[in-house]
Amino acid sequence: MSALEIARGYLARNWKPLPIPYKKKGPTYDDWQRIPIAAENLSQYFNSGPQNVGVQMGPASNGLTDVDLDCHEAITLAPHWLPPTNAMFGRRSKPKSHWLYTISDAPLDKSSFRLTGSERDCLIELRLGGGKGAQTVFPGSTHPSEEQIEWASAGAPAQSDLATLHAAVKTIACGVVLWRAWPPQGSRHNAALALGGFLARAGWEVDTIQNFVEIVAHYGGSDAPAARGQDAVDAAGSHARGENVYGLPGLIDFFGEKPAKRVAKILGYREAPAVLLPAAARGLPWRECMRGGVPGGNQCARR
Repeated sequence: MSALEIARGYLARNWKPLPIPYKKKGPTYDDWQRIPIAAENLSQYFNSGPQNVGVQMGPASNGLTDVDLDCHEAITLAPHWLPPTNAMFGRRSKPKSHWLYTISDAPLDKSSFRLTGSERDCLIELRLGGGKGAQTVFPGSTHPSEEQIEWASAGAPAQSDLATLHAAVKTIACGVVLWRAWPPQGSRHNAALALGGFLARAGWEVDTIQNFVEIVAHYGGSDAPAARGQDAVDAAGSHARGENVYGLPGLIDFFGEKPAKRVAKILGYREAPAVLLPAAARGLPWRECMRGGVPGGNQCARR
């Protein structure tokens, strides 16, 4: 099919197609968000030569929203936490890396939510189309790597809402970071306790914590992911009973400072102030404190 025919097909689905240079990922038109593309002027923008076809997200395309999975871990985790949809595409090296939805409550001032593993390492992006706009190069195009962008499922995008998709992409991003940082054998039991306590402090429900930790432990290489999920549940139960559990410092101890702080940032987590102990207890090593060996109380200064 020619670029014109492909663009005509997208327009028939109430999606606004955009002309993109061949093997490129973005438009070169100034103010591309406001190009008045319609059936009567498609041939003005799409010709018979090699060309990519983008689609504008948001109100211009009936609320179309793209979850762009930027790494193989995110692609692997997506089926666990994204709502099912019948519209997915990608390329040979990153199949099913784009999941499409239709939502009606996207903020008009926000083009996308982009979650990273580091300052330059994008993990996942929720493209909404508000603000300055957002677009995605669609099937029928050629990636800069020369791979063809192709449909994995060309059905209708699922109906969803902003809160559901935002929660899912944050969960996937946290899963990627913790999968990469999952500790070696010998410390996984305590790591799962730390993660369960941290997530309970962050307000997660027990069932959600168990599901999340089991999945991340599995992909992190654990030979007993169900047991690690139960460890996390035990920590969440302790938190619900008002007992002391690990928080961000404990997560740092087992997963490393950068991964732990990245997860905290993604979740918008803020650690509660530490409870200071009597002077006799303050010099006790952190791990001994967590084992309950604190004279004169059971609250640790570092949680």
